[in-house]
Amino acid sequence: MARGIREVKYLEKIENWIKEFSSESTRASYRSRLKKFEKWIGEDLDTYAENTTDGEFEKDFKKYVSWLVDDKEYAPKTVYASVTVIKQFIKEMTEINFDESVWKRLRRRKLKKVTAITQDKAGSRKEWRRILKNMNLKGRSLFMFLLSSGCRIGEALNLKKEDMELDDMPPEATIRNENTKTGESRKVFFSTEARDEIEEWLDYRKNLKRKDRGLTEEEKEKLSEEEKDRKIKELAQKRNAYQNSSRIWPINKSTVSTILTRALKKAGLEEKDRRTGRNKIHTHSTRKYFRTNCQLSEDVRNYLLGHSSELDKSYLRLQEGGIDPAEEYLDNMRNLMFFEPEAALTEQMKKEQRETRLEDLKLIAEAVGVPDTKIEAMQDKAVKLQKLRDAGFDTDEALPKDVGVVNEYYQGAEEQHDFSQLEVDFPVDVDEDVFNWWKDAIRKLVTKESQRKEEPEQKVVKEEKVEEYLNEGWKFVNKLNENECVVEKRR
Repeated sequence: MARGIREVKYLEKIENWIKEFSSESTRASYRSRLKKFEKWIGEDLDTYAENTTDGEFEKDFKKYVSWLVDDKEYAPKTVYASVTVIKQFIKEMTEINFDESVWKRLRRRKLKKVTAITQDKAGSRKEWRRILKNMNLKGRSLFMFLLSSGCRIGEALNLKKEDMELDDMPPEATIRNENTKTGESRKVFFSTEARDEIEEWLDYRKNLKRKDRGLTEEEKEKLSEEEKDRKIKELAQKRNAYQNSSRIWPINKSTVSTILTRALKKAGLEEKDRRTGRNKIHTHSTRKYFRTNCQLSEDVRNYLLGHSSELDKSYLRLQEGGIDPAEEYLDNMRNLMFFEPEAALTEQMKKEQRETRLEDLKLIAEAVGVPDTKIEAMQDKAVKLQKLRDAGFDTDEALPKDVGVVNEYYQGAEEQHDFSQLEVDFPVDVDEDVFNWWKDAIRKLVTKESQRKEEPEQKVVKEEKVEEYLNEGWKFVNKLNENECVVEKRR
């Protein structure tokens, strides 16, 4: 019992120390590095500190640094960060006196210049366009935000919908102080094409009915019934946490890395560092791309990147100095866009962009159960509208709000014109307003289907069949007459 109380107090001590750091990513990193050292020494730091002299700690500290550098072959940056945390905890939270000269000698002898060990690259606009094309809507919306905002991945993953101003020009997001590396909140901007992807993603998430992955065949064979039940509950909790999360992208950094790795492979752009085996284009490359391509003034660029050396240059002070960060970003936004603006698109890029939008909306529609036949029928109507326009019929004033009248218009026009010679490839050949008309029509179908699914399905059944329906999960509503009853079930 005494040991249990001691462990609780020790954990509280660790947490109280870690809470002093404002950034959640910093706190998580410090926990991990302290645990790694504890695993190496084979006991908790509190017990270790009570039973270790200053000289013994100095010897262990040297051995640990050597282990990280020589045995684990960690990058100098990683080693430096790891031992700095341990040194800081020992100095502030234990009675051990640590001689700083020991650390200075170790740094000179064991560590090279503190730099990243992987030779990374920012990636070109052309390369990132290929990568983005090979991502799903979730990944594409996140990476287009990262590339056009310069945000750190941890900052982006903690964003909530209320942190974003999607209707502003340029669109902007507020990075809260608890999620920044520096502990200071700041505004960032992102491109309009990133905003469009984010809106599509939020629309998709709203209608997404995520299913549990279920138990694998191996789990079914190896787990007991009790373990299976527990595993199923865990999967359900994960699903509910994902669906109910207020974060825009309710995923972790590991999932983000997986999304990028798969996209790099599909795009044929996997290029690994020979020493570390890591891809040269990785999540941090998005900040490097922003820094080298944004063409913003140094003050604005560093402020948006959240560099600690620029903390005194707050948004307000930049404006007071005659610099409007929003205006400057807007003037340079096209440098951080991959498929827009429309006027600058090649025909191939336009085709890729439209096809991406088409697939996104189909994905959303399928998620809520809109039949393929309805999607195809709406596509056919958009083609007919374009043909009417190409043949000179006046559809410019206002495209029909009632999609049902399109076939009527077309049939009437067929009496005056032969449309068989007109070829329209959807979605590439239709005008922008016609394509937007189609998108709005699909969104209405999605909304209608979502609302329909929320309403319970009802049936009139024979009284003797009621028990069978109740056993299958139906609910009794009322009795219509002597022989019939009403039952209902959630869809």
